[in-house]
Amino acid sequence: MLGVSSGVIISYLAALFVFPGAESVRMRYAIDGLLAEQSANMRVIAEATRAGPGDEHALEKLADTISPSVLAHIAVLSDSIATYATTDSAFPELVPLTRVASLSDSATVHLNALAREGFQSESARAAASDLALEMADFFDGVRAMSYKRHWARWGDRAPEVAALVARAEAMIAFGDEIIARLGEGADDFTLSIAGYARRGGGMFRGVLTQAPLPKKFGSSALALPLGFPPNSPLGKAPTIEAALTHFNKDAALGSSAAVFGLAIALVISALFLPGGVGPSAIGAVFVLQSTVGGSGRRGILRFFGTLIGGVMAAIAIIIFAAGVQDLGTYVLVMGVMAFMSAWVLVGSPRTNYMGLMMAAAWIIVIASDPGPSDSVGPMFERVTSVVVAGLSVTFTIWLFSTKLARVATMESIANGWRQIGQLLLRAQMLAFTDADLTDFRMRNHLATANLASTCDLREQYTFEARIVIGNFAPVLEMLAQQQRVLLLARSLATGRFHDSALNMSVSDMLNGPLRVLVERIETLGEFFVKAPVTGGENILDGASVWKSCGVPSAAQVRERAIADGCNATDVARLIYRRDALALLENSVRHAQDTSRRGFVWSDNSLHSALELADGQRTYGEIFNTLKPLPQ
Repeated sequence: MLGVSSGVIISYLAALFVFPGAESVRMRYAIDGLLAEQSANMRVIAEATRAGPGDEHALEKLADTISPSVLAHIAVLSDSIATYATTDSAFPELVPLTRVASLSDSATVHLNALAREGFQSESARAAASDLALEMADFFDGVRAMSYKRHWARWGDRAPEVAALVARAEAMIAFGDEIIARLGEGADDFTLSIAGYARRGGGMFRGVLTQAPLPKKFGSSALALPLGFPPNSPLGKAPTIEAALTHFNKDAALGSSAAVFGLAIALVISALFLPGGVGPSAIGAVFVLQSTVGGSGRRGILRFFGTLIGGVMAAIAIIIFAAGVQDLGTYVLVMGVMAFMSAWVLVGSPRTNYMGLMMAAAWIIVIASDPGPSDSVGPMFERVTSVVVAGLSVTFTIWLFSTKLARVATMESIANGWRQIGQLLLRAQMLAFTDADLTDFRMRNHLATANLASTCDLREQYTFEARIVIGNFAPVLEMLAQQQRVLLLARSLATGRFHDSALNMSVSDMLNGPLRVLVERIETLGEFFVKAPVTGGENILDGASVWKSCGVPSAAQVRERAIADGCNATDVARLIYRRDALALLENSVRHAQDTSRRGFVWSDNSLHSALELADGQRTYGEIFNTLKPLPQ
């Protein structure tokens, strides 16, 4: 009892005081890496727009900054810091940093898209180039703050923060200067970039000038940085309190099944095959990794890995410490195992795997006879125990109907589109309250976390026997499309909370098409979970080819705004939002085209089109479905 109690106490203290320091440093490295990448991308945008049409590779350079591989890398970095961008974070001093970093990816994608749209306009290219350099310098300034320890505490008036706020205000002034200089004579592309400069500067200024956050041990006192991934039972929650609000019943059942299965394996092995306790433990871990992990529920594996890793460490403490006579050795062993428990508890999925294996290895070393076997009996027991463990765990998981990775991936893609739709509903130009802002941040967090979850699932999907990496292209393409739409949606939606509302007659001109676009996004999400024969809309039908959402032209927006009495600044804001909405519609249309070309419902199940080449259709037929659709 003393060993267990001491181990738990030391584990918690280590997780509370030792690991947050290491985790904080890891977050700062992630923040620095993401901002460095976005700063470099901004400078590429500036260089390409400055070169103009005379450089035949300029548009290719712009496209490279938002290529699927770059977006995938950005997603990894963004997910690394997403947990710590909330006000209830266990690391409040990182919140302004993480919010700026989280907004940097949206800013880069959005400015890139605006620059490409207005590439033929000399004034638009000049504005985009200057703004890109402003944002690159701003990101570099935030990077310089990423290793400062106390820049977001009470009473903090760091001069570096004031300099960053001044840079954000310079972006606003840059947009105002373009509007004042060019006035109504400016082309729509230039006005759109000016409007984005004002909106982007206001967004960054708002993040940097928000009310100081509580000290690390203030309202966040003793908040353990759990950081579970989104498809674990507790969600991607930064604290214990937040974790309880993100409880997922289905994932909890799967986790319970896995824990129950391992418990059965250990009990059966201990009762009937005493010599094989250690091998059964390691065998069960391998079986679980190939079933739960292989079925795409990596978050579940991490969750019960946390539990089992800690339990194994406690058991090892009891077994090993029982044979230790002196206090020094006992404390040393107990400390090592406690460290292992804490490592499993707060580590990444990769360290969870390592922690599981280390704990199981300890049990093998302790419980198994170190000497060579002199008969077939012990060897038979150990081999049989692994089989028993595997059968027990597999049966338990099968009992709870764990889903295939392919199904889980499609459901996660569908959920991602639903989250984006909900996020965009909150982007309408309407008056808002603090509750609306909190709700938007929560939706933004969920959408970002779901995208990271889907990226985890796709890795498992590629390793299933029924599909090889070459057939996985449609899923990768869909994820890239979804991430692009999400970044544009985040950039558009945050603008609502940094500008005053306009007259309803003008706002509805853009709010109406936005609501139509949300309906299209929800239909796209349904396609991935509902077969057409069971209620889902068949977007493969010719009748369902993309129809315009009714986004007005820039000239129509300008005419309505002037007639409604809007000043030049408001006109620029509206034209920017109009262009942003048009970019979103175009991106969603491309995503629907990808779904039509790359995914097929067969036998009431959705497949990547390339999977079905071995029986139902020929390669030629599938190749035809992957050709770009006529515009």
